[in-house]
Amino acid sequence: MWDIEKSRRMTTLTVVVIGVMAFLVVRLAWMQIFQGAQYKKIAEDNRLQKVYEQAPRGTIYDRNGAVLVGNRPSFAISVIPVQYINPQAETPVLASLTGLDPAEIEALIQAGQESPYTPIRLKRDVNQATLARFEERKTYLPGVIVEAIPVRYYVYGKLAAHLFGYIGRINEQEYSARKAQGYNPSDMIGKDGLELIWEGELHGVDGGREFEVNAAGEEVGLLGEKTAIPGNSLVLTLDANLQKAVETALDEQLAASRQIGYPARGGAVIVLAARTGAVISIIVSMKNCVSS
Repeated sequence: MWDIEKSRRMTTLTVVVIGVMAFLVVRLAWMQIFQGAQYKKIAEDNRLQKVYEQAPRGTIYDRNGAVLVGNRPSFAISVIPVQYINPQAETPVLASLTGLDPAEIEALIQAGQESPYTPIRLKRDVNQATLARFEERKTYLPGVIVEAIPVRYYVYGKLAAHLFGYIGRINEQEYSARKAQGYNPSDMIGKDGLELIWEGELHGVDGGREFEVNAAGEEVGLLGEKTAIPGNSLVLTLDANLQKAVETALDEQLAASRQIGYPARGGAVIVLAARTGAVISIIVSMKNCVSS
């Protein structure tokens, strides 16, 4: 009786072992043959890392070569979508660091899924206090980095601001229209004035580098590098010193007129070069508005 029971148990055990081995062989074959390319890509993605470099926008000069609009160095808190592996835990921390709404952060990251290695810049021109807070928490924020990037700098403040316009984060419609030109979902583009009119020339071409990392994420070798190409410069016929004098004089005249009871609602000044007709100074000032 015992021999029959022992034989039955051995048969059952043999069937179980054979079944497990068959399952493992089939699973291994499936992974190698049907999912091999996918796992190879994942391994390559873990081994290779890319860092993108933002191109500085082109500089704007006056007729005498004085810089009117340039760039200055700054830091940005950015997310690399492919490495942002735990949004449920990370997004609330990022929201507290950047002051952004969690829904806004999620929308920006989602928009960047087309280019998973391109940093999504959540907060530009970050101050030292925010950087220090990030350093304290960066262990818990995989995929979040600090980038050194150029930001737009208007040398004379509000001088001729009505002429230069301004830049802002690219929106969904603008990105759809420009992504074929190499624009990224978190780029800054011209929204008004010369910044908008000459966007194609001022924008520049981003660069970056690709390198190999080890299991600890440490860089072990550079595989390729592309230098960022700054945007083209723009030289105006404007004279910065004359523009400043004209804006000051117009503001003073409007203020004086209002003080003596004249309903001066605004004014405008255009100064042209006598021989060429080039605009040397231009300003429009309206009531309750600053000159620029």
